[in-house]
Amino acid sequence: MTKLFLAAFALLALAQTSNAATVTCTTESRGLVFRESSYNRSAARNRVVQSCQNNRSTYMYECERNVRCSGGNQQPPNQGYGRISAQYQYCQTGNLCTYNINWRASGSSKTIVTVQAVDQNSGQKLFACSESSGQQNADWIVKGQRYIFRMYESADCYAQVWSWMAPSAVIDFTGNR
Repeated sequence: MTKLFLAAFALLALAQTSNAATVTCTTESRGLVFRESSYNRSAARNRVVQSCQNNRSTYMYECERNVRCSGGNQQPPNQGYGRISAQYQYCQTGNLCTYNINWRASGSSKTIVTVQAVDQNSGQKLFACSESSGQQNADWIVKGQRYIFRMYESADCYAQVWSWMAPSAVIDFTGNR
């Protein structure tokens, strides 16, 4: 009975592997093109972004913003184009400054904005979710700290931001006032 179960499990795994389609992701920055392929969309996307960002001639925000993936069983979401900006407001005594983050999406009902403190090796954290446009103060920006804000278009505020999703807009800046 155990041998029969193991044989059936092996055949099922082989069938799933043969049905898997290769995903190819490309990105570009400053005229340089990078391409990675995998059976896993997330792995292909992460590797192509990493390859691009490891090149000293590229801009990090372009590496992420310009990712396009094709193939595989899962289609990428419809991505619109939007804007995101950070405007300096003021600094308190010490190292904390306030910036006003503004965003506008092109065609979604909701917009998710995440933030990543790059120098602290943190992952993306939810910053805001709103209608297609909005603004919110970030009163915790540390002088000298680098931040990346990413805007994703979504049907609702409860959507998961997956690593293979391409942001509609990105801003990469260092708190410097």
